[in-house]
Amino acid sequence: MTTTVYAAAYRQYLNAGWLPLPIPYGAKEPPPPGTTGRHSNPSPADYLRWATDLADHNIATRLPDGIIGIDVDHYANKLGGRTLADLETELGPLPATWTSTSRTDGISGIRFYRVPVGTRLVGGVGGGIDIIQHHHRYALAAPSLHPSTGRPYLWISPEGEIGTDPPDTDELPELPFVWIDALDADYSEPVPAGPDATDESGTIGTPSVQVLRAETTILERIQTGASRHDSVLAGVLALTRLDTLGHPGAADSINRIGSRFVAAVSSPGDRQTIEGATREWSAICTSARDVVARTAATSPTYLELVNTEHTITIVTPDGVEVEITPDSDGPHPYQPWETVWSEHWATDHKAEDFLCPPILARGRGHALYAAAKTGKSLLALEMAAALATGREFLGHTPDAPVSVLYIDFEMTSDDLNERMIRFGYGPDDDLSLLHYVMLPAVPPLDTPEGGTALLMSVDRWEPDLVVVDTTARAVSGEENAAETIRDLYKNSLMILKQRGITTLRIDHAGKSMDKGQRGSSAKNDDVDIVWQLISHGEGEGGTERLKLNATHRRVGWVPETVDIERSVDGVPMHIESTTGYPAGTADLIEILDGLEISSTMSRDKFRAAYPEIEFSDKIFGHAQRSRRNHHTVHFVRRNSSARTVRTDPPQTVPNDHDQPVEHGPHGPERTPPTSGSGVRTDTARDIAATERTNPSLSIERDRSGAETDNKQTTRRELF
Repeated sequence: MTTTVYAAAYRQYLNAGWLPLPIPYGAKEPPPPGTTGRHSNPSPADYLRWATDLADHNIATRLPDGIIGIDVDHYANKLGGRTLADLETELGPLPATWTSTSRTDGISGIRFYRVPVGTRLVGGVGGGIDIIQHHHRYALAAPSLHPSTGRPYLWISPEGEIGTDPPDTDELPELPFVWIDALDADYSEPVPAGPDATDESGTIGTPSVQVLRAETTILERIQTGASRHDSVLAGVLALTRLDTLGHPGAADSINRIGSRFVAAVSSPGDRQTIEGATREWSAICTSARDVVARTAATSPTYLELVNTEHTITIVTPDGVEVEITPDSDGPHPYQPWETVWSEHWATDHKAEDFLCPPILARGRGHALYAAAKTGKSLLALEMAAALATGREFLGHTPDAPVSVLYIDFEMTSDDLNERMIRFGYGPDDDLSLLHYVMLPAVPPLDTPEGGTALLMSVDRWEPDLVVVDTTARAVSGEENAAETIRDLYKNSLMILKQRGITTLRIDHAGKSMDKGQRGSSAKNDDVDIVWQLISHGEGEGGTERLKLNATHRRVGWVPETVDIERSVDGVPMHIESTTGYPAGTADLIEILDGLEISSTMSRDKFRAAYPEIEFSDKIFGHAQRSRRNHHTVHFVRRNSSARTVRTDPPQTVPNDHDQPVEHGPHGPERTPPTSGSGVRTDTARDIAATERTNPSLSIERDRSGAETDNKQTTRRELF
């Protein structure tokens, strides 16, 4: 290992008043034995030895006596930012100070303050906040490498300047006294019991919404079992404040929480007797009352709250901001999204509506994942460029170019140039509708700030498609946490879906392709279609064979599979797609067309009318769906690796059985299927014979537009 983080930085930390400790590089533990907790501080000889023997280690600092750090975690399922906001509401704002962090969400990090020497605070307040002190824990610092984020730690000054030099401990601001008092861990002296429902100051009755929310949060913290005193204190502060503001049920709630707290702390095998647990609970209540008594209330009383006319602002589905009050004549909050049933029933919900056939459904959310180097970003970028320029893609040419926002968190300008040239684009092409954003320094998309930033650009560029490449780099939360994906949808993707904007999330596959996208299974819940991209190696003529599998679909007319052949030699890159349908679907379509069966007839009605025709339910569904939507599709046998190729008559063309079909005088003459089609072979043979003798029932199949003898029938190209 070539890095010398500890050796290069430890003297600077010593000179600034810190106590630097070596930690294995790229890790957060362990520190050298006997250097934390109740042990004495390291000696000068220790520092010299570590600088020589452990020069390549990360650097951490044991906090000097008189310095504390408020460690806020606001990512994944940790909500330290919200907890900190609640505490600042109750105790007053914290002074701006120096922060150590490796995260980029603007919230997570350790905020350092000076306190009187000998001060002992609680170890944490729960909800994503811990208190680092001389006797409790230590803090990694710049320029160490974080083991989870892979990013270096940095120092952020009170003015927001970022660097690697540690601040002088004498420059740190003092922690306000009200905070010290509220977080003081010295609660050993006997104190009076907490309030009960008969106190004159206590309010009883049906609990307000705010009381119920606070009580639920505290009870959840008690159930976690870790640092119950620390985690419950902030909640009791909130409830006590609500009690003084007149919220009904607050006093009852405090007493119910007290009973649960005492029972939990004094349960068999736990750390307290019933008497000790009762004294601890009383100390929490007394501390909360003292803090509330010393700080002015900034929130309205309960009566003021319920008697105030509230005004809220909503954004309607067409993007218009509307202010709503309880007695306003305009819409109420949910009204703009109410279903209009007359319009609902007048809409053809079975008709397909692709933005980019057959992959992107208009206005829907999509995910595309694959193993590394499979070409998921390559496919997405060519698709985006084709939509923005009106070029053909997978055999389909858009009616007109559309605006596309492509947010790329990985590639460089050189990478982009190489790919665009490979696609056949150059300086003379109009790419003004492809808004390609590279490595943007914007708030993460799983935060409200990130969603707001995205919406501002969407309002400016008005894209029909937004591509996020890749998901893991667009969020601040942990990829494995379901909360991260839910926040991404709530703060960003849902807003786009409300506006009818198509979205595509690019993602990595997990350790096993069978297990889907890397990270939380919630990634399948926030989109309508999940595409899995798999490479099948080299095809004919040096092509690369790929397959898209729709592992999750909420849209029935999106195909289950799409086979792609990509030319890897020469410019431009060429892509041809085939869409896999079960064998036998083409035969049944011919039968239905020949009998002039309505494309909306149900399976049961058809079976009752023609009991002699045998077919599977699945094939009937595919056949009717294809007839309704007039797809142009290529059939590929599922157990075959052969590429489907269309040719002009009189050459042979493939069918869904990979059998040759010769063009006769009145259209194709189909060799009857031998087995496995799902349609009874004698019926298929009869229909084929009928075609040969009755041109009015023949079906045109010439993709190139060459004439056939049947000029009256509806064109139905099958795939």
